[in-house]
Amino acid sequence: MSYNPDRFFLRGEYYSGEENILTQAKLILRTSLYTSLFSLSYLIVSLFIDFDPGVKLMIFNVAGFLLLPLLLRTKAPLALIGNLYVFIGWVAIALLTYYSGGIESPVFPWLLAPPNIALLIVNRKAAFAWAGLALVGIIYFGALAINNVRLEQQYDPAWHHWFVVATYIGLLLILLTIYFIFEKSRTQAQAKVEMQNNELQSTLSKLEATKEELYSQHQEVKSKNEEIAAQTDFLKQLVEGKDHIINILAHDLKSPLDSMEGLISLMKMEELTDSQKEYLSLMQSSIGKSRTLIDKVIGMGALEHLEQINLTRENLYSILIKVVNDFRKLAELKEIEIRIEVADKNAEAMVDSVYLNQVYENILSNAIKFSPPGKDIKVKLTTGSDAVRTEISDQGPGISQQEMDKLFDKFSKLSAQPTAGESSTGLGLSLVKRYIELMKGRVWCESSEGYGATFIVEIPLI
Repeated sequence: MSYNPDRFFLRGEYYSGEENILTQAKLILRTSLYTSLFSLSYLIVSLFIDFDPGVKLMIFNVAGFLLLPLLLRTKAPLALIGNLYVFIGWVAIALLTYYSGGIESPVFPWLLAPPNIALLIVNRKAAFAWAGLALVGIIYFGALAINNVRLEQQYDPAWHHWFVVATYIGLLLILLTIYFIFEKSRTQAQAKVEMQNNELQSTLSKLEATKEELYSQHQEVKSKNEEIAAQTDFLKQLVEGKDHIINILAHDLKSPLDSMEGLISLMKMEELTDSQKEYLSLMQSSIGKSRTLIDKVIGMGALEHLEQINLTRENLYSILIKVVNDFRKLAELKEIEIRIEVADKNAEAMVDSVYLNQVYENILSNAIKFSPPGKDIKVKLTTGSDAVRTEISDQGPGISQQEMDKLFDKFSKLSAQPTAGESSTGLGLSLVKRYIELMKGRVWCESSEGYGATFIVEIPLI
């Protein structure tokens, strides 16, 4: 029965682990054993030519390469063992070059061997590292030669040519040996892959039997998808037609409003009675409300197709306080005081300043509309662990739980009515919700009927 060193030196974990790990372990084992025999032959050559440093270095090599396989029986990483192999060889080559003439030594070209061996038995990263060390050695011996520092050949000069021939033959043989070891491991791995491919082919043959059935199902699904696609296109055309008609109507409605405003301006240039002036003011107010409604309808249509907005780093306090100051005059007309409480005036978040301004305007406008005269509105800005939070609270009639679910729907009309006859289109809060969602935030309302309402906006921190 033939002796198999693999089972003796390689632990069972190598056979139960990944295939490439086992292949690398076998490669290191066989390379170490063959290189120890090669070093032994050069030990004999060194003795024959009376090369004392070579004798010592080859003894070091033989011992080192024979001890390396024992490390494979331990839990030492393969990369470490492989690099130790290259290290032993590199030390021997560098010292042999030094003691046999430096750049003129026949061993000098062997400095190119360690990176190639590292590439075969370790990995590319190790190969690059050893290539760096090889370059250092080449530069070192080259610098000695440039500076006329001559390194003596510490062997019998009579054997110089024989030593040169033996050295180059040895370099060729060791590289070929490692190559054939690597090729054998690759061939064995390829054979295993071919066996796995055969198993896969068998599985594919079984799957082929169901191919026609799957194809039939695919054709059926394809037909249904085509029907759905046709219906989707039809619905898309209807939506686009609806949007087009709305835009035409909205813009056409603006024309008579412009004419009416022009006529009002002309009439104001005439001498009018107080009653006539009041009527003109009411007409202008109605025109303004009509324009607001038209703009919101157009804006809502545009928002339905908007997927992203222009987010920039903004100070939320600056946006909020501007809106509050803009609405103070309107609040004063109803004897309403807006109280603002700010915990962090430097709170910043990624927002669209135009849209966030409209969010605050819509919520604060509603708070004023639905607050009875003489009440307070509280505006609060705080910073949490992950978001900037804005709360706007009123003392109005509140919102029932039944109406809370449709609060942010388009054109939703709630039972509560503005306290001074103000108009409400039902579009404002739907716009608020869409704007905040585009800014990756949240908006909701906390209310009990008869106890006012608090609208809360949270924007994620930067």
